[in-house]
Amino acid sequence: MGYLSNKKHKARVNATLKVLTALFAFFTIVGFGENYFSQMISEYRWQMYLILLIMFGYTLFHRYYLYMVLSLMLVIINFFAISSSVSIFGDSSDNSTKILYGIEPDNPLDIFEQATNKKSEIVAISNPNLEDFELQSMVPEQYTFSHAPSGWKSGFMLSLYPVQSSGRISLAQETYAEFIKIKKDDYEQTFIAVNLNKLNRLSKETALKKLSDFVSKQDNPVVVFGNFGMSAWNYNMNSFITKNNLEVKNALLDNLRNIFIPPHYYILGSEKALLVGDIVFPKLNSLSLFTRF
Repeated sequence: MGYLSNKKHKARVNATLKVLTALFAFFTIVGFGENYFSQMISEYRWQMYLILLIMFGYTLFHRYYLYMVLSLMLVIINFFAISSSVSIFGDSSDNSTKILYGIEPDNPLDIFEQATNKKSEIVAISNPNLEDFELQSMVPEQYTFSHAPSGWKSGFMLSLYPVQSSGRISLAQETYAEFIKIKKDDYEQTFIAVNLNKLNRLSKETALKKLSDFVSKQDNPVVVFGNFGMSAWNYNMNSFITKNNLEVKNALLDNLRNIFIPPHYYILGSEKALLVGDIVFPKLNSLSLFTRF
């Protein structure tokens, strides 16, 4: 009876591993496509990579060598698909420019307090809900308050450094990117804050093209950060990064939420740019306890 039970158990495990291997192989290959289904699958490539690592460890420990080899191949394919766009571990430096990104805040004082405590050099707020505030009088005196001529209700930015110019880029209906050009240590840079999360797939593609047009016209290095509403290895996002010679400066493991949901928050800059960032959410919840980019 023990022999038959053990044999049935092995048969069930083999059948399960066979199905999982076939499914992950299918999703891994399909994820390289450009259509809607492929991009939807690709968003979860990081989570798939983590599951495949666990599967590889299980098959290695229990000596299912065929599935061990197949899962290892899938791990390698997904790893290179991810690492070609974004680093897993990342790196930071004491010389890094510190960015604070606030999402739809209800109280500017919370943002300003965190910016002061973290000694943030660039602060960006997207889609604020601040109609009842006399905002300009609340901004800490060490910051320059910059926004488009049409006002700050769609977003604004603060800078510790002299602002050469600032404004707003229209990316889609009621969707804008705030930008400022600053001078830090006699070195000019343009910082752009985006929030594409509420756009559909086609609108995001159009928004990235408009953003790319703006970036390509800049004479100085450009930093783009915020919520892109897609992963860095998404076809359109990856094309935008490559076309503008940018790199993802934050790592997947910088934010533990990325283990459970697709990562959409990024800081993009040139190869030499040293950047770190924090996110301020409007409410504390189970998905916002880890707020590094």
